[in-house]
Amino acid sequence: KNNKETYVPIVYDEFSNNNVLCMEFIDGIKVTDKAELINHHIDPVVISEVGLRLFVSQILDYGFFHADPHAGNILVKKDGRVVFIDFGAVGKIQPNDKEILESLIVAFVAKNSNKIVRSLKKMAVSYEIPDDRRFQNDVEEVLNFVHSTSLKNIDPHIIINKMKDVLKDNRLYMPDYFYLLFKGIGLIEGVGRTINPDLDIVKSLHPYTKKILSRKISPKKLFKNGMDKMISFTDNVDEIPKELRSVLQKLDDNKFTISSEIKNIEKTNNLIKSSIINLILAMVLGANIIATSIVFVSESGPRIGEMSLVAVLGFLFSIVLVIILLLRITRK
Repeated sequence: KNNKETYVPIVYDEFSNNNVLCMEFIDGIKVTDKAELINHHIDPVVISEVGLRLFVSQILDYGFFHADPHAGNILVKKDGRVVFIDFGAVGKIQPNDKEILESLIVAFVAKNSNKIVRSLKKMAVSYEIPDDRRFQNDVEEVLNFVHSTSLKNIDPHIIINKMKDVLKDNRLYMPDYFYLLFKGIGLIEGVGRTINPDLDIVKSLHPYTKKILSRKISPKKLFKNGMDKMISFTDNVDEIPKELRSVLQKLDDNKFTISSEIKNIEKTNNLIKSSIINLILAMVLGANIIATSIVFVSESGPRIGEMSLVAVLGFLFSIVLVIILLLRITRK
């Protein structure tokens, strides 16, 4: 809304319905009309970068993107603002999927094929991968192809088709928005290269990877993730009495059967309890290290020399937890 690089046409609700979207007329220059852009003192290279940046922003910042950004659907106003028109095809990404997509983009830029494989599995509606190793190799092959070749010499549709083949051959079934995303990326990059042959979509993603990473480790995000996990844990705990009642009911009705014999059950119980305690200690240790690291870079609070007092105490507490964990593990 407040982005000075773009303009969004006004929608006339009174003339719109489920089949027709009526928007204001835009008097602009076709984005691929390089001569007309230059004639109005507008740099085509800048426009190509702005258009790509706006499209990526639609995906990662809002989770709602134009799914058909071909040259006829992108205009440039005389003041240099880029305008997307004709919203007949749009894609919507759910918040959880957007987080997975962000992880996928970071992994792609970082050339991390393992993370890409995990992200694709999480994103898939379903999958029946015949051979995980082959899937990993296929992803690495596409990744090496992209990063080892100058992108200005590659048709983006070749990369997209390669990735589609990988998904198809390995039986990953992706949500609808994923294919709309592929289509949109191919179109927007094709438009950009028409006026700027040196446009590099991977390079354009670098600022977003930094933004994504900083957002993932922000105190607000860490707190939200912690609360989500706590709520999930509480919900699971709430289910225990129901499951227990079900077991007791089966016992009472003589319908409960045990198909295997458990030996040394007391020893097994002690081992499970010990493992749970170790897991809880490890989780507390991890949370403490993250929180302490955030406080360490903060300028506020009491200090010892140049270091935060709270951070120092946090690190000392972490050391104590590590010692306790090591003692418990070695004792077992």
